[in-house]
Amino acid sequence: MDGLTPARLLLAPRSAWIAVPLAFAIGAAYAWYLFGTDFVLGTADFWRRPRGNMGGRLDMASVLSAYDWFVADDWRWPLLSIPRASWPEGANAFALDVAPLVAILGKLIRTLTGQHINLYPLWHVLTFALPAALLTAAVRGMGQRSLAAALLGGAMGALSPMVHLRFGHAAQLAHWLPVAALALYFSANRRWRLPGLLGLALLAAMVNLYLFVMVAAVAGAAFLQEWADGRISITHFLVLALALPVAGFLPVWSFGLLGMPNLTTGEIEFGSFSMNILSLFWPQTSGALQWTGIPLLTGEALDGTGGQYEGYAYLGLGALLLLVASLWLNRRRLWPALRHHWALALVCLVLVAWALSNEIYIGTFMLLWFPLPQFLLDTILAWFRSAGRFIWPVAWLLVALGIAGIFSARGRTILVLLCLAIGLQWADLSVWRGRIAVLVAAAQPSAFGDNAVAARLEREIAARGLVTIIPPFFCSSSGGNYEGIHNIAASETQLMAARHNARMRWTLTARGKPDCAGAATTALPLLMADGVLIVLADKETVDRTDEARGKMDCRDFALGVVCAGPK
Repeated sequence: MDGLTPARLLLAPRSAWIAVPLAFAIGAAYAWYLFGTDFVLGTADFWRRPRGNMGGRLDMASVLSAYDWFVADDWRWPLLSIPRASWPEGANAFALDVAPLVAILGKLIRTLTGQHINLYPLWHVLTFALPAALLTAAVRGMGQRSLAAALLGGAMGALSPMVHLRFGHAAQLAHWLPVAALALYFSANRRWRLPGLLGLALLAAMVNLYLFVMVAAVAGAAFLQEWADGRISITHFLVLALALPVAGFLPVWSFGLLGMPNLTTGEIEFGSFSMNILSLFWPQTSGALQWTGIPLLTGEALDGTGGQYEGYAYLGLGALLLLVASLWLNRRRLWPALRHHWALALVCLVLVAWALSNEIYIGTFMLLWFPLPQFLLDTILAWFRSAGRFIWPVAWLLVALGIAGIFSARGRTILVLLCLAIGLQWADLSVWRGRIAVLVAAAQPSAFGDNAVAARLEREIAARGLVTIIPPFFCSSSGGNYEGIHNIAASETQLMAARHNARMRWTLTARGKPDCAGAATTALPLLMADGVLIVLADKETVDRTDEARGKMDCRDFALGVVCAGPK
């Protein structure tokens, strides 16, 4: 017992059956602490009118409404068809940014049990717990199997600024997918490594296509490195390389994405949603540096284009401490490691270049601009317009390397670095924890006035099974403003309709525009049909409230009139 010191306990090798579950528990406990019990159990008022860090009230409303419509509906082909959204044409749940994997699981549960369960609370817990566990697995693959490595993996996996920022974008919270790809890449289990990466790519395509590209990039690096090292034949390599795009195509085809008219178009210029060159390392929204009062350290993401929040990849002060220490401790091993993993290094360079785009900013200063071929701008760069996100696998790799590399130091130094890194990372995330705490504390106020007015409207929508709101999303004087009151009212209406599997015209979709002209000119009785018509007062565009009062049985509310039938 005399030789049993804290250093020996923490630095002795541990079984994966201890280390990985421990890291998972750290991530799950942190998520529970972050969101609170009611949020995790799905009983919080938050879920009635949610709001996220990103996308405000509109994005979360879109995701939850797509989920409710999809789960309540019959099974269809293509799989993600939801005919009651954007009625009568129908819509695809993918266009409403649903996480298809979550929605399909929810629908399977309803089919088997008859219970309509919101799986997104559990999903949010997993998006913190899984990166913690999988980052630990990646570090173990790099040779560090101690309890200390598991503690660092669990802490840094859960305490990621990138994930906290993404609260509000349900599918893009799934950073565990690129982390899982890195864990498989470094896995010592050769038998399951390559097929596991292929299966993971298929799974990623069922969550988000950006995440599929990230996982496929790491998988492609593994396939290429295995062939170059002579561990697989050229035939085996070609089969795996061809299977990767097939793994992405199958969900795209089965979900019905190929039939979506706006999938391959983009109205936003490539480069707008890029990564700032300082994004990984500059302390943005840093809680640990609040005492400085310097806006560049305590404010929002560095942004030279107005959209570089998409490339936000700040590692956090704790992770940066580990990375700097690791680079110094292993400075003589860097070149041999790059030579050994040249394929992964090459893929990382490609991802960095894609994330930076052709408009490279350092802070608010444009460092470089260069033209790109039009055929790329019209195809792949339009499909993946938020290019800054492609830095995520590189960011996670740097965190993993920072953790693994510090174990070249002496025992006491490792423990000091462990404590400092976790403390700094915790302090650095204080701003994000504060923001999320405010968001999840209660439902957002109703755009329709008090809760009684909103409840009455919801009962009418449920009874009639159809609702139309004019002007629709983005057709009012609110324009594309996610905080515009007209757009918030439309998003709240969409949530009401989806909760009761009612039909709704002109729902919010990620790409494409509603029929603004049709909403402004179509006869009101035709728009209402046998449902509920909500006409918002908007003097700056087309205001049809007086017309509605003259022709229909309407009542006034704070934003306009609600009509339930002709006079």
